[in-house]
Amino acid sequence: MLEDTDLPVEAIAGRVGLGSAVNLRRRFRDQVGTTPSAYRRAFRGS
Repeated sequence: MLEDTDLPVEAIAGRVGLGSAVNLRRRFRDQVGTTPSAYRRAFRGS
């Protein structure tokens, strides 16, 4: 969703069952090593 949509991180967190952007950011950073926003900037489809 980060790559393919313009949804805000808060909306993505809700859709994937994490409840809040804080939870998504924390888990994403732990697993991927970067923030969702930085990932989106780096890997966004054209």
